[in-house]
Amino acid sequence: MGMSVQHILAVVQSDLQYICSLRHILEINGFLSVTVARNSQEAILYFRGVGIYQDRRHYPLPTLVVLDCENRDGVDLEVLAWIRDRSALGSLPVILLCSEKHGNGHVTCALDPASFIVERNNFSDLLDALRNVEAAGETRVAVA
Repeated sequence: MGMSVQHILAVVQSDLQYICSLRHILEINGFLSVTVARNSQEAILYFRGVGIYQDRRHYPLPTLVVLDCENRDGVDLEVLAWIRDRSALGSLPVILLCSEKHGNGHVTCALDPASFIVERNNFSDLLDALRNVEAAGETRVAVA
């Protein structure tokens, strides 16, 4: 029996058009619960349930995180490190969206068994990765 990706936290601070496209692709493919954090601080506040994020009915803990490696300030690696430093979140699936030019810089993330690297503009591969996480049947729960 597979795991259900019930809530996705996407950490994307790039252009608004990309955020809208990502949200649209996820929603039309059945991933209806998506929250977008625009930087690492917002993502970590979300995980910690601080401020408005303490209302878990509106801001549930994610069962999967999508990190955009196009973020200029290295937010993707900062959030990934923060997640992996918490034992309760250690096996939370993380999908890293990388462009070809950034792929080599994130190759170490491939060593993390709960992280997946997907080409940033290939939404088909992203959906495949999401379905693979669901099919894996692993019990992973958490937030970003």
